[in-house]
Amino acid sequence: MAESLEWFKYLRQSTTWVPKDRPPLPIAEMDAPWRYNAANWLLRQASALALYYGFGEIQHVFRTASQMSETTQDFLERAMEEDQQKRDADPKEWLKATPLYQALVKDIPERTI
Repeated sequence: MAESLEWFKYLRQSTTWVPKDRPPLPIAEMDAPWRYNAANWLLRQASALALYYGFGEIQHVFRTASQMSETTQDFLERAMEEDQQKRDADPKEWLKATPLYQALVKDIPERTI
């Protein structure tokens, strides 16, 4: 389950790529072909990542829910349900809106991706 929380945090950031078996590096240091390949890898994993993200989101909320008012908790619950429906309906489109994906495809022509 800790992995889910890590994916939740990772997909919400836009500065670092973590390649397999290599240390993390700034996205700004990646060339366009590498960013393209990384973005396409994310898209191929979209369904699984949407699931991990949802579980991570729940973990994150449970850690902070005790500090929220009941009204805030209700609002957050509705928002999370709506977000989950979007992830379920089209995981790839959802993934394309994440900060990590957006950072990877910045300045790469869309028709290329």
